[in-house]
Amino acid sequence: MSQQKVDAYKKSKATRATAGKKEKRKMWLEIIIVAAIIIAGIVWFAVSAISKNVSDNATIPTYTINTEAVDDYIDELNAEDTAADETAETSETSAE
Repeated sequence: MSQQKVDAYKKSKATRATAGKKEKRKMWLEIIIVAAIIIAGIVWFAVSAISKNVSDNATIPTYTINTEAVDDYIDELNAEDTAADETAETSETSAE
């Protein structure tokens, strides 16, 4: 090898450790920046969704329904059904 190549090799070998550290630092900085951008996007999405949900809940009207007629009808059907069962049981016991 020529002396120039030997000198270039020694110089690159001497700066190899610091260059590697710079590359690692740069890689970690890029990862941190990308992670911060992703986290900021997620937080922005969550905040906007929550604020939209809160404002929508304030305008939703509530309704009340009177189900008294339906309850009376079901009670009447149940009463007829139990009366029919009792009649069938008494006719079965008297037939025996």
